[in-house]
Amino acid sequence: SSKDRAFMAATSGASATTTMRTSTRKARTWRIFAASRATERPPKPREVRLTRSDVVGKAVITRTSGLKLGVVRQAWVDASRWELVSLDVAPNALAIGESSDAVMLQSLRQVGDVVLVHDESVLESNLSTYGLNTLVGCELVTESGEYLGRVRDYLFHPETGKVVDIVFDSLGVPLIPDSIVSTYSLNVVEVVTAGPGRIIAKEGAERRLDQLTSGIAERLGIDPPWAESYGYDYEPYGYEMEYERPQPRRDSED
Repeated sequence: SSKDRAFMAATSGASATTTMRTSTRKARTWRIFAASRATERPPKPREVRLTRSDVVGKAVITRTSGLKLGVVRQAWVDASRWELVSLDVAPNALAIGESSDAVMLQSLRQVGDVVLVHDESVLESNLSTYGLNTLVGCELVTESGEYLGRVRDYLFHPETGKVVDIVFDSLGVPLIPDSIVSTYSLNVVEVVTAGPGRIIAKEGAERRLDQLTSGIAERLGIDPPWAESYGYDYEPYGYEMEYERPQPRRDSED
């Protein structure tokens, strides 16, 4: 009948409208989801940094044949550009005074339990180290003459060799564990000049360094050399003092 045909037409129209609205909502939802996915960025890879102690003392192995070329005995830094340039490779760790070959930083392929290079052709003989610095053991002072300590290590980017931070303590001997001596780091932007035995940092650099470890001496109440410039307000970075600091004596009033 005419009434049935009208009812079916109205029903089909409403169904089509509902289907269209649903499709529109789905399309809008997908566009929003796709836009949000497009704006998401993958997390930046963590920046890799190595220390001098990560490479010195490690065996140098070729990737092609597994041949051991020697052991890294020393690392050389161009302090004018603050770049690690080359590594000395000796026949063994006890080869003191013997001649050694060198491996340029760009020849390294991987550093882990060993130092990997491509093949034995990376070894260079009689490489000059004139103008280069080992940094370790160098005295670190400020422009005003404030003694900070001696360099024991440094951090660098393995891809470029750029030295980022200097790590120092009171002795500058890497073999002494950092649980014995308190260690600190200073960014190289604080350095004014660097010579063969002394590195001079900007005035007030002792207030901008970071403490890495707390040694036995500090836990016994012996402050670092520059603490006198803080008076009795000095507190180690990130560590709570476990002893009571002596107070200055005041003369009693008559």
